[in-house]
Amino acid sequence: MIDSIDTPVGPLFISGDALRIRTVSWKPLKDNPLSGVIDWIIAPLIAYLTGKQGVFPGGLDFYEGRFVWARHPAPEDPHGFRHRVFNETIKVPFGHTMTYGKCARDLGNRHLARAIGGALRSNNLAILVPCHRIIAAGSIGGYNGGVEKKRFLLHLEQKASQTHKYQA
Repeated sequence: MIDSIDTPVGPLFISGDALRIRTVSWKPLKDNPLSGVIDWIIAPLIAYLTGKQGVFPGGLDFYEGRFVWARHPAPEDPHGFRHRVFNETIKVPFGHTMTYGKCARDLGNRHLARAIGGALRSNNLAILVPCHRIIAAGSIGGYNGGVEKKRFLLHLEQKASQTHKYQA
C-alpha cells in the first residue's frame, strides 16, 4: 500500500504493508503498491509531525535485500556498515542532533564522517531512521528531502521537546 501524509513542507509518501514499511520519502513513490494496511505507522508519523511522539513502533530490519522498518523486527543482525550507521542514527534522541564526526567516533573510526554521510544519503526510511538528526560540525549538512525539510524536522523536534511531554 502507498499512502501519503500532508506536512507543512509538502507530502510525505509511505509504502509498505501490515508488517513492514519499505519506503518513507519526500519524493513521490514509483514502487508497486503493496497489499496490507499501514495505519500502524501512519498514526505515529502524524503524531511525530505534530510534535507529540518521538519514537515509532517496530524497528530497523533487513528483508529481501533491503532495509525496512518492521512492525516486529528480528533480533539485531547487522548487515554491514550501512546497518551500523542506521542503528547509530536511531539512537539519537528526539529533539537532539549528532555530528557526522561524533557518529564516526561512536562507530570506532573518526575518519568515517564522509562515509556516514554517504550511507545516510541512501536512507529509504526518512524520519523512521532519523538521518535529519545527523548534522555537519559547522552547518546543518545535507538531506535527501532538501535542507528546508531537514530544518523543519529539527525545528519541530526542538520545539516539541521544549513545550510538550512527547512520548519517548
